[in-house]
Amino acid sequence: MAPGVDEPSDASTSRLSLYLRALARCEGEGVHLVSSDELAASAGVKPALVRKDLTQFGQFGIRGVGYEVRNLRTEITRILGLDRDHGVIILGAGNLGMALADSRGFNTGGFRTLALFDQDLRKVGGRSRKGVPVRPMRELTRFAKRNKVEVAVIAVPLEAAQKALDQAVRAGVRAVLNFAPAVLRVPRDVTVRSVDLKIHLEALSYRLSRSTESPSKR
Repeated sequence: MAPGVDEPSDASTSRLSLYLRALARCEGEGVHLVSSDELAASAGVKPALVRKDLTQFGQFGIRGVGYEVRNLRTEITRILGLDRDHGVIILGAGNLGMALADSRGFNTGGFRTLALFDQDLRKVGGRSRKGVPVRPMRELTRFAKRNKVEVAVIAVPLEAAQKALDQAVRAGVRAVLNFAPAVLRVPRDVTVRSVDLKIHLEALSYRLSRSTESPSKR
């Protein structure tokens, strides 16, 4: 991060991921230099926001020329900590957990799904379609410590989410992606990001209802 600059917001760091995807597309198309306008258009944001976000982490562009695609991609990869592998475990081997285990996003770009864990012994010993094994929850702590697991994904029902988080924390996990629609009690040294799909659906419903209202009702 650039000296004297405040800690970047979650929104800024999330946009770095958009820029990284845009740069990957550019590199795949053989583009070597990209302007902030072009990068912004590809990422779906404004050029001034691109420049502001990147300035928080250093000086990467050349005024009047733009950004060297490969170099900027390498720098953002480093900033996001994706220049090394992160072992991921998934708590919950139901339909969602199995789908996530096989997802490309959970097995590329610095992430690798090592195992699923479940309380249901009927699921233990099975595998996802791509071969990720399902282990019993009682093995979670030993497995996580042995494999230096840093990231856990919670894909259990609402009523089991807090217990799953507590088990992950005891196992030494310090970053959690939570898909359960629950407000969790989280230790200060643990980072949790929640993805409540129902909230996104409800937001879409609101937009749909607004688009179908007559102007006089707005």
